[in-house]
Amino acid sequence: MEKLVEDIINAIELKNGLLFPQIIITEKGPMVIEIGVRVPGGIMKELFEYATGYDLLDLQIDFALGEKIELEKYIKYPSFPAVTVKFLSADPGPLTSGVVIEHYGIEEVLKMPGIVKADFFQDSRQKIIKPLKTGADRFFYLVAVGQSREEVIEKSDRAEKQIYFTITPPT
Repeated sequence: MEKLVEDIINAIELKNGLLFPQIIITEKGPMVIEIGVRVPGGIMKELFEYATGYDLLDLQIDFALGEKIELEKYIKYPSFPAVTVKFLSADPGPLTSGVVIEHYGIEEVLKMPGIVKADFFQDSRQKIIKPLKTGADRFFYLVAVGQSREEVIEKSDRAEKQIYFTITPPT
């Protein structure tokens, strides 16, 4: 993985700044989905911070200002070997399209060991669940941290089962 990222950096001749590579592991090995020279959006910035402990915004600001970068200075959070995000959305996700009348279980889920975030993707006042066509259609997300991939997947699966939405069909 490190060699792949170094190859990307060399190919685009990145000298200064943050590289946000999106890479998935397939049966044939790592596959690059997308790269960006920026602080990642969505929930990806937070995933990076949980995985590494680094504050990306402070780091990017100092890069932009031409400050000397000493990485230790940017460690501001605890880090975890495994982090996952689970999005709860309508088709192809587990939720039904429609209007949310009520929801419950979020507070309890946030008390579960290893669940560090459970929130609406856009806004807590968000009421419409749409089929997932773009990133903006994401409705809710869970972030789990732990020591292994299997552990965080199990935690997020367990947490998902504790959150309930009462949904009326779209009009």
